[in-house]
Amino acid sequence: SWLGVSVQDITLADKESLKLGVDRGSLIREVVVDSPAYKAGLKMNDVIVEFDGHTINNSRKLPKEVVYTPAGKEISIKLVREGTTIAVDAILQPFPEDVMS
Repeated sequence: SWLGVSVQDITLADKESLKLGVDRGSLIREVVVDSPAYKAGLKMNDVIVEFDGHTINNSRKLPKEVVYTPAGKEISIKLVREGTTIAVDAILQPFPEDVMS
């Protein structure tokens, strides 16, 4: 399945400059236009801390969770945006053929 985000681990510099309010999670660096993440309202610099009930401590865990979740499933995502926790729902899509990663 595909969510449509590029993520990285949170650095100390990110935490301070972006006023994230969290130490762990998956920091969104890019959201693909018209992707499930885009349609759910995810934005650059949001931090995903939970995906479909699974805690996300770093950027390596999120892609594994996405890949093993069936396309078409509606999932709940908890994220932190500017220090505030928000819950959104997204419907995963099959991985597009024109996307390389």
